[in-house]
Amino acid sequence: MINKDCTKYLQQQVMKFIHSYNYLLLAFSGGLDSMVLLDIITILRNKYNNISLRACYIDHQQSSLSSNQWLHHCIYECKQRNVSFIYDVVKVDKGNFEQSARNQRYQKLLKIIKYNEVLVTAHHQNDQVETFFLALKRGSGPRGLSAMSIDQPFYHSRLLRPLLNCSKTILLSYANKNKLNWVNDNSNYDNSLDRNFLRNNIIPLLQKRWSNFCQNVTLSAYLCANQEQLTNMLLNKLIYSMIFHDESLIVDNMIGMDIICCLAILRFWLIKKVFISCSYKKLNIIWNEVALSRNDSLAKFYISNFTIQKFKNRLYVHKFNNQYKDFCSKTIIFTSTNNYKRILLPLNLGEILFLTINNINNKKLISIVKAPAITDIVSIRFNIKSQTLIKLTHTKHRITLKKIWKTLSVPPWQRKIIPILFYNNKLIAAIGYFVTVYGIPINNKYWYLYWFNKNKYLY
Repeated sequence: MINKDCTKYLQQQVMKFIHSYNYLLLAFSGGLDSMVLLDIITILRNKYNNISLRACYIDHQQSSLSSNQWLHHCIYECKQRNVSFIYDVVKVDKGNFEQSARNQRYQKLLKIIKYNEVLVTAHHQNDQVETFFLALKRGSGPRGLSAMSIDQPFYHSRLLRPLLNCSKTILLSYANKNKLNWVNDNSNYDNSLDRNFLRNNIIPLLQKRWSNFCQNVTLSAYLCANQEQLTNMLLNKLIYSMIFHDESLIVDNMIGMDIICCLAILRFWLIKKVFISCSYKKLNIIWNEVALSRNDSLAKFYISNFTIQKFKNRLYVHKFNNQYKDFCSKTIIFTSTNNYKRILLPLNLGEILFLTINNINNKKLISIVKAPAITDIVSIRFNIKSQTLIKLTHTKHRITLKKIWKTLSVPPWQRKIIPILFYNNKLIAAIGYFVTVYGIPINNKYWYLYWFNKNKYLY
């Protein structure tokens, strides 16, 4: 694209994707790509007067330039354009630098972004091609080969990449025409890093041989993304018959299916539940060595701080905190005379909510118990001994807590973190699971208790 057209073209591309959003947070490095995007957005802001822009520079402390030089450049360019500037520092692991830097950067941005903002990055077509090749190197399927999206969810917000269909050449043309200043990071020439090796040695050679190579790779990534979206739409209807109410995967319902379908369901379940995308090799291991193992097997598979294991013909993925090992001593005591609306539980286990009959949506998750007497000492305890004898409302004899957990199909790793309600030393209820004879409501004085914990099934 010739110089006189690049400005209008890039402005149209950016406006096409940001026009629905009024508050933007730009991931700003001071390099060519982000300088071009900063310049374009500020021009559009001044033209339409409906855009609020902040720029954030995350210092990885790895640049050949001193941090001060880089920082001062970013501050100056933002000040020239009347753009609010934020600066922060991350400490990057020495191992996989590229992945670690990306993860640390996004974690920082997640803390900085405001609730009404969307995150904007300056990734362009050449970055997309590099990401495609890196996924190809890992043996990825359609999800990995779809590379990056122009508009995708980012936790509570969105992540926009409005330059993703634009080549590096067009960005350079725009920068030169508009006399932009940018900094060059010499670490971009370190070919020991995979992305730099592709950028400096491989992709230019392919582009020289086939002039439309990058455009066609971008098209392939787009088609892979469409294929992935279609697969997910079809699986979304099927998977409801495969998932139990506690979000575990019912293995029995998948027996007899073609292995391709089983692995697709397994992959979809992991992405939906804990945002983990497994390789084909790992999915095969999980299916053959865990899902198809005996019910009494101790087979497990570890991935990204999560454990995948089987219990009663169902597959679970959970993240167990080592602090729960000593959880038996954890007790929360409060007086029944207090007007409680909620009790905050330790170690991110959520909270106990005191509800009224009017705000109960799912009665299956509610424990309805008698209200305590004024003199009762009320407590929440954890990790009660499995041999504790308990008399339930529907049983003739007392049975062990262990047998109750088994009957209710509660996995062993979940049992010790379930909040147990006591009045004095009498066990009243396991909140959300069962009520004992001592907790039967009387005299129309009830407590409606709900254990609210968004991570309940990840323990």
